[in-house]
Amino acid sequence: MNDIKYPHMRRELIDDLWALFEPARAADKFALRSTALDHLIHFLYDDTSLGSNADAAIGWFLGSHAEAEAITALVKSFDRVFSLYGLEPDSEGYFERPEWLEVERNGLLALSLLRDGAPKGNGS
Repeated sequence: MNDIKYPHMRRELIDDLWALFEPARAADKFALRSTALDHLIHFLYDDTSLGSNADAAIGWFLGSHAEAEAITALVKSFDRVFSLYGLEPDSEGYFERPEWLEVERNGLLALSLLRDGAPKGNGS
C-alpha cells in the first residue's frame, strides 16, 4: 500500500464513518446521528473531491483503488437518497428510509477497508 500524504485527513474520514455507521452507534438519538451525517457529508462533498472523484484522493488520504471504489459506492448511495428525499429531510430524517440500508452497507464497507488498510503516513 502506498504512503499517505495526509494521514490526518484519512483519520478524519475514518472517524466520520465510524461516528455514523458503527453498529453500536446506530441506535443513538436522531440528533447525534444527524450531526455525524452532517460532518461526513461536508467531508465528502465540500471539503474534499470524494463526492466527485474519489480516485483523485489515492495517495493523498486514500491508499488504494478499492478504497476509492468503496467511497464512490457510498457517495452514489447518498446521491440516491438525496435525489429521492431532498437535502433537507423531514422529521424522520434519512435513517428511517428503506434506501438508508444501502447507505449503511456501503458506509460499513468503506469503514472496514479504510481501517484494515491503514497505511503509514508522512510524519506518523
